[in-house]
Amino acid sequence: HVVVLEHLTPELIRRPEFLIHPNGCTGVDEVCGIIPEAASVAARMAALFGPGAVATTDAGVRITLPTRQRVELLLPGPYRKRFGANGEFTDATVPRLGAMTLRVEDLARTGDVLDGNGVRVTESDRGRLRVGPAEGLGTIIEFTASGAG
Repeated sequence: HVVVLEHLTPELIRRPEFLIHPNGCTGVDEVCGIIPEAASVAARMAALFGPGAVATTDAGVRITLPTRQRVELLLPGPYRKRFGANGEFTDATVPRLGAMTLRVEDLARTGDVLDGNGVRVTESDRGRLRVGPAEGLGTIIEFTASGAG
């Protein structure tokens, strides 16, 4: 299922002061999920986002938004491979969005802020900082340097 919302009063929730974070987060880079198979998911996503935005890959389905942000919908094997032990936290048979990547100004600064707040952080094999699902309320949160993509 997909839920799409239109904010009729964006000025209440998209205030400039809400965009400043001690961890240096500048935006969402990617949302990643797990899917049981790719063909029907790709067809549904193409109907929603347009066929030019959707690509089927060996790992699953990639959606590239006009903002250059991505939605990666991975098959169970690639999902586990990418997220390792963190990928085992969720039931791989249930489709869900289980991870997100946030862009930050400075990975070292972000790591220091998270560490100072008592959040356990590891480094992924992609050179990103990772907060596991136990710390992220069920979601894997990765941080990448702005522009690293």
